[in-house]
Amino acid sequence: MGVFENPAYALASPLSGALISFGFLSAIAVARKKGAVSWRDRQYTISKNQHPLR
Repeated sequence: MGVFENPAYALASPLSGALISFGFLSAIAVARKKGAVSWRDRQYTISKNQHPLR
């Protein structure tokens, strides 16, 4: 069954894996900034233009 798959999937899967990994790493980097708030053993980032109720 896998023989009949489109070759574009074989090329796109490493790219999508790298994109997802980059997203996780950038989220970790943002969480370690000085603007992070610690509450109940978790880190939250607050930006200056963030609405308080969202």
